[in-house]
Amino acid sequence: GRGGTQSNTSWVELDAQGRACLFNLAATELVVDVAGWAGPGHRLAAVTPARLMETRLDGGSGTIDGIADRLGRRVPFTETRLQVAGRGGVRSPAGVVALNIAVTAPATAGFVTVYTCDTPRPPTSNLNFVAGDTVANTAMVRPAEDGTVCVYTLSSTEIIVDVVGAQAATWPTLT
Repeated sequence: GRGGTQSNTSWVELDAQGRACLFNLAATELVVDVAGWAGPGHRLAAVTPARLMETRLDGGSGTIDGIADRLGRRVPFTETRLQVAGRGGVRSPAGVVALNIAVTAPATAGFVTVYTCDTPRPPTSNLNFVAGDTVANTAMVRPAEDGTVCVYTLSSTEIIVDVVGAQAATWPTLT
């Protein structure tokens, strides 16, 4: 809405010069973070959506296997290491995973960043919110070698993570 900050994830094919076009209807400030790329023949496969993390103690559907279930509200500046490989249709070892991240009932404005645990937390966000929001966004992330991703929150909030797609652990060579 007006005066707000909104995150969104897009997968786009670049033109021959390696560019993508951005269009907006109203005057705004845009920030673009490149989170990854896929080479020829490296496709993300859909999986049956499965809940991998549920912080709500009451309500919600629980996780697919009881792991990372009913963790309790995340407090500010919390990093949660979440096992994704070997769960919900994600192979182990895992390549890129597509996750749907949702927050509900945040105490203050903030953000969530999902990233590879064996790398420093990037200075970007996957999901931005204001107090009381319930919002979601998709993130694509490569799990660490142990099959985990890190979920960081700046604000006290409930967090729900579902897997919606996965790629085998074969990586194209960057040229």
